[in-house]
Amino acid sequence: MIRQFRRAKGIVRYGIGIDNVDLAAATAAGIIVGHVPSYCLDEVSTHAIAMLLACIRKLFSTNERMRKGQWDVHRDDPVFRVAGKTLGLVGFGQIGKRVARKLAGWDLRLLAKRSLRRIRARGAIRGPPDALPRIGFHFLGTLRS
Repeated sequence: MIRQFRRAKGIVRYGIGIDNVDLAAATAAGIIVGHVPSYCLDEVSTHAIAMLLACIRKLFSTNERMRKGQWDVHRDDPVFRVAGKTLGLVGFGQIGKRVARKLAGWDLRLLAKRSLRRIRARGAIRGPPDALPRIGFHFLGTLRS
């Protein structure tokens, strides 16, 4: 497809990565490839936390049950508190670091791993809890305000 851009001088990816641009083809065509490395970092990290909370607090299933007229929605499906729990972040780049900073006052034990690729390669995605140190998770401490 890039060969069809005969007059193009550059391709700018409106986002963080350039993994969806054929760099070899662009280079061969003499086209410079760029990106916006800080695009939506705050928005994406905030959205990730919102989705995490929705899952932890079971907002979607609670909403569905309440719409059906069920008011005692957590009898069989209890909701637990966040404080004191452990959260593992897989992908500790710019967004993961912002998520960690935003969760700093939440009394969470935070684990972080830079790359999911290495975890999969070691076959430890479904490993026992003691596998975390072996696959390279780094304990960042209990984050308190």
